[in-house]
Amino acid sequence: EHSRVQKCRAHLPTSERGPADVDVPAYTVIDDCSSQAPPLAKFPDDAEVKYQESIKKREEKLKDLQSEAKPELWNRDGGVYLWDYFTPAYNCPNRERIGRLGDGGKWICDLPRLMQDGACTVFSFGARDDVSFELELASSTKCQIEVHDPTVGGLSSNAVDCDEGYDGDGLGRILRSNPQLRFHKKAIAADRTTSPFLVSGSLGDAMALLGVSFIDVLKVDVEGSEWEVFESLLADPSKDFPVGQLLIELHLDDGMELRQVVDFFSRLEQRGFRIFMNEVNLAPTFTHRKPIAIEYSLIHPMQWRNRAVLRSVVAGSIQPAPQVPKVSACIYFLTHSSRQDQMTQILKELYAHFTKTYPYPVVVFHDDFSEAQISALRAAVPLQELYFETVQFAPPSWLDPKSIPERTKCPPDFLGYRFMCRFHSQEVHQRLGTKYEYHWRLDDDSRIRSQVSYDIFEMMRFHGKKYGFVNAVFDNPPCVENLWPLTREFLEQNQIQPTFFHEYPEGWVFYNNFEVSHRSIWSSDTYKRFMGAVDAANGIFLN
Repeated sequence: EHSRVQKCRAHLPTSERGPADVDVPAYTVIDDCSSQAPPLAKFPDDAEVKYQESIKKREEKLKDLQSEAKPELWNRDGGVYLWDYFTPAYNCPNRERIGRLGDGGKWICDLPRLMQDGACTVFSFGARDDVSFELELASSTKCQIEVHDPTVGGLSSNAVDCDEGYDGDGLGRILRSNPQLRFHKKAIAADRTTSPFLVSGSLGDAMALLGVSFIDVLKVDVEGSEWEVFESLLADPSKDFPVGQLLIELHLDDGMELRQVVDFFSRLEQRGFRIFMNEVNLAPTFTHRKPIAIEYSLIHPMQWRNRAVLRSVVAGSIQPAPQVPKVSACIYFLTHSSRQDQMTQILKELYAHFTKTYPYPVVVFHDDFSEAQISALRAAVPLQELYFETVQFAPPSWLDPKSIPERTKCPPDFLGYRFMCRFHSQEVHQRLGTKYEYHWRLDDDSRIRSQVSYDIFEMMRFHGKKYGFVNAVFDNPPCVENLWPLTREFLEQNQIQPTFFHEYPEGWVFYNNFEVSHRSIWSSDTYKRFMGAVDAANGIFLN
């Protein structure tokens, strides 16, 4: 397969050839690039010659700067700063700007050809509240656009999901009409151990997860993290960088070294990338600051021309590759027969948005499901590991059933709710803890409406986290009556110094119908003694 692609390479003009050792995956190939590959916009025949001349000029001009003990990257007297050395010397005859005016727009080359493609892949790292580039590209092409950003909950600063009932600034509705856009709450990083974000990974990690071997357009706007990321990404010249165009914002922060910038461009150019456009972000100058950020657009002519060969997927088939669970963990529910329809809905959503990619076991606790209902749930969702466990609710042996009131002043006030509270606080973790380290609790009315693009359990294990929750709220006062005094007394009697109890106002509780926890919390001697104190005070059932 590789030799046939080399034959394909031989048909390319010298100016459009890349490194001879490009590693092309073994799938459909073509014998004649000129006749079967989507044609590239006609670059001038001397484009590569002129680009090489510009590199020589740059190297000559940089000599004086590099010879300085401490190179001055901002030459105020000469009116020159570092970006002036790295000019867009490659001629793209039909470059086009996409996205909003000012910061956020990007320059792209050969968009008409991308518009003709039946399949293409765009990776975008860094979006925050501006997806104008992504939306315009989606409206113009058939590209699948994978947007990654760990700093927001979704593709809008206001809309976290795309619920049909959402009534905000309209972006939720835009996303529903543009299924080409898919959001991943994840950062690109050189090293997970040093990333400031809980959920991060390399470019290769993201590509492997989504089953992508070639990225037509890679957009990167990660506020200064790009230097570390690309230093790692380009360090080994024998490793592929399978990208057609790179649209990146660079940030020249204080403390930056000239070497970092020179190495960044040199390594890209050695791999075959050529600068065809740049644009300085002038926003800081309005407040009398240096314009430290600049947009650069680079194209790899050979890889761009042969993108049909380099892709391993077709339009609409980009799906996360199933991952082998890395952690001993499960997802669990507590439900009953009257909630079968709701359980069917949540299991389908959970499969579509998480367990299809991360096939962790799902355990359904119930007290009255029939065999027919269990069979129906199994048939509705293709979960590999779906288990059903029976629960028998009864008052604690030490408590007289006649002393337990049917109703309390804490809503929901029925007895079944109190059984549920005790089950989640003790029994379920005793039953799961013998087999699973991490337990993710969901209720039968929980909804997973969008893709969870990372392994929640592995993220918690990697960072040493023991408890994850969605929110903390003030509970209804009758529901926590006597709980704070009991806890303070327990801490004092056991001479325990709490880590956060005194920082939380009274009545402030974890919203725990969506929580992920490590079994060590529930099996710890301190927790067992605390629940013993709750039982001794007739908590949950009477208080």
